[in-house]
Amino acid sequence: MTKISAEVQDARDAALAQELERVLEGMLRVQTQLLEVTRRHRSAIARADCVEIGACVRTHGELLVAVQELEHRRRAVVGQLTSGTKASRTPTLTELAERLAEPWRDRAMGLAKQLRETVIRVGEEQRTVRLATESLLAHMDGLVRQIAKKLSHAGTYSARGVVEAGRQQVASGLDIAG
Repeated sequence: MTKISAEVQDARDAALAQELERVLEGMLRVQTQLLEVTRRHRSAIARADCVEIGACVRTHGELLVAVQELEHRRRAVVGQLTSGTKASRTPTLTELAERLAEPWRDRAMGLAKQLRETVIRVGEEQRTVRLATESLLAHMDGLVRQIAKKLSHAGTYSARGVVEAGRQQVASGLDIAG
């Protein structure tokens, strides 16, 4: 390899390392925001704050768009960093970071570790939100059924709070003669 081609390769590698670092920083920032909004969402569910729940859902959607954009950039960097190699699978961010020269390797490895830990925490929080949502929905469904049962003077609703075919015949009359 000539001195010029080595310098070009070094510059290319440095540019890719910097882009990978920016992508990792962006992913970490967005995942941290997802963690925060997921915790707010859980709190809003606990308070039954419909306005805040809606705000959290909207923010979550916006953050997922940002994740998609960062994922697109990540794939582009991975493609460039792995060009010319025959990999059976796409390397992880940590594996890519390990291939970088210093000073980018340590920074990228640290960011990849933080990102992995944050993604795990986001997943745990989102599972908690899902369970809280399911619990709240089951509770609300039970309330609606109980109210429907109590309001059904004709006994049309079963103990489960639903209309069952053939259960009761409603016989009503209205005297309109005065």
